[in-house]
Amino acid sequence: MAGVVTSSTDQQSPTVVSLVNWESVDAYMAFIAGPAAKPFFEASMPLMSAAPTVEHYDISVLRTPAVESRYTRLLKATDESDKELLTKIHEKHVTTEGADMAAISDCVENASLRTLILFSNSDKFDAAADVSNGGTGIKSFTIEWYARGVKGE
Repeated sequence: MAGVVTSSTDQQSPTVVSLVNWESVDAYMAFIAGPAAKPFFEASMPLMSAAPTVEHYDISVLRTPAVESRYTRLLKATDESDKELLTKIHEKHVTTEGADMAAISDCVENASLRTLILFSNSDKFDAAADVSNGGTGIKSFTIEWYARGVKGE
């Protein structure tokens, strides 16, 4: 999935996001070591003003409703109380939108970073309203998806 950050608590230049849901770690490693990786990254370079930030999370395979959603809200926390708030937001979103529409995990490269991924067909994420009001150290990014690809496409 490829999209653009439409709103953010982290004031940065325009940001493009790519979300890849690998079938397994082995599939990811095969891509990185294989012949397709170099052309992929070379084609991406003209779009970047700096080296990309890459984070890996151990989430289950995304289901069709999430992949077909129009918007995603990424919430990132490092503080323990903020991580607890992410867990509560996750539970609230699952209650209203369904289990297929959210994923939460610690970052593989940085275990102190936890990210919550919420999917929706609306750019309004009611479960995350407390974060939008400020008062936390949680970084929030809303992404509007423009392209989707599935293995074999």
